Amino acid sequence: MAFTGRATYSDWRTIKEDVSDLISIVTPHETPLLDRLGDADRPAINTLHEWLEDELAPNTIVASSAVASAATDTVMGVVGGKAPYLQTGAILRHQVTGEYFQVSVIAGNSITLTRGFGGTTATSFAAGTSLMVIANASLEGADVTQDSSTLRPRRSNIVQLFKEDVIVSGTQQAVSLHGGIDDEYEYQKMKKIVEAVRNLEKAVVMGISSGNTIGSASAVRTMAGIRAMITTNVRSVGPSLTESWLGTAMQDAWSQGGTDIDLILCGVAHKRIIDGFNSTRKLLPNNDPRFNNLVSEYESTFGLVTIMLSRWMP
Repeated sequence: MAFTGRATYSDWRTIKEDVSDLISIVTPHETPLLDRLGDADRPAINTLHEWLEDELAPNTIVASSAVASAATDTVMGVVGGKAPYLQTGAILRHQVTGEYFQVSVIAGNSITLTRGFGGTTATSFAAGTSLMVIANASLEGADVTQDSSTLRPRRSNIVQLFKEDVIVSGTQQAVSLHGGIDDEYEYQKMKKIVEAVRNLEKAVVMGISSGNTIGSASAVRTMAGIRAMITTNVRSVGPSLTESWLGTAMQDAWSQGGTDIDLILCGVAHKRIIDGFNSTRKLLPNNDPRFNNLVSEYESTFGLVTIMLSRWMP
């Protein structure tokens, strides 16, 4: 039998609205990297921010050409223009074959090597082979013949503007609003600040510098993020990250002089793989029945590293 009394579907216009005084913002705005980095020691005072970098003489050099095993003396090109930072008499070593070399001539970005130094056996090696620089060896009383000091390159990045517009009418500010909002303009301003900081986090990770013309009114300035600024020790892994690969990447950084490797920033796919390194899934202490399959810190040969999950890392 059909209902014939008063029901909500027939009298819905008289029912009071049920609207919460709380507003839920569903768009994520986490900024773990900015929180970790903290505030800058010095603010930028120009649209082009520059700094100088310096480094010690190289611990390793890389051959730009293949080298045969038979030659007594061998001329070898050096990758990256690092030959002038060596000195005549320097002792080098091939890390795999164990052959030692002595630098007898430095000409531009090429060096002449005395092969099989110290009674070692001369062997061939391919372009891209790394040779360790052991130390310089000079004659007593030898004259100063060359300057091997490194140059201080000037690096730069662009100061990017993060602009969020808010336009609120006077009527919108005057009306009574749901959600506990007293002033629409102040609410929107607070929300846009959160969005700007979130966008800064994404730019710090993934930003790319392009079209920056200093002094141009029509050029939009964009900053280079961390991924764009790192140009050495770059390795590709794809979805098949392994503990061995991660250790090798850290070893590469350590071999290039990195001594403060303390943070790994990764996306969710790689974070879940790293969590899987904890394959034992041990019970938590104090009879806690939960299983632990989380790696928040990774301790390796190269130190203790914090593993940080980022929504913005691809």
